[in-house]
Amino acid sequence: MNLNLDWLELLRQTFPDALELINEGEIEKIPRFFLAKNVAFLRKKNGQTLKDLSAAIEVNSAGSMSLHFSNIARIERMDTDATISSIFKLGVGLGLEMPDWYELCNPLGFDDNLKPVVLADINSDLLAQSLQKAYAGMSSAGEINIPKLAAMAVAGYKASVTGDYKLFEEEMFRIASM
Repeated sequence: MNLNLDWLELLRQTFPDALELINEGEIEKIPRFFLAKNVAFLRKKNGQTLKDLSAAIEVNSAGSMSLHFSNIARIERMDTDATISSIFKLGVGLGLEMPDWYELCNPLGFDDNLKPVVLADINSDLLAQSLQKAYAGMSSAGEINIPKLAAMAVAGYKASVTGDYKLFEEEMFRIASM
């Protein structure tokens, strides 16, 4: 997936706490950092601490990224958009090739409306175009927010595949107000 974007620089800007990992090129260590970042704001939900969540994820996942996310989705009951955003953020950050996206998304049990769009036969060119457009729009606005970028790119991709541009406009309005 060649997007001609400096993802490491984007990661450095967005997640300054990960600078040491990114600068050392230890990309394989970043997923766990992202996991901590994604659940940190839910630290006290249902009386569970981040340590409890991390331990549950660790015990149940055996180091698999897809199962890490599956467990986060299950434990936190994150909404589908948030989960897609997390996966997308991680996927583009790590430069995953398109066949890897299915492996990353598959265990999450997306709802039936999203399965054919997100999981089946991903069109990498279409997704790359959608991401480039979202990135160009954000750059011109002077703000790079990776979760919003991910959500916008997924919304654009869904619209390209389904042809439902009315829903796309609604999604973009919702994302803009996040």
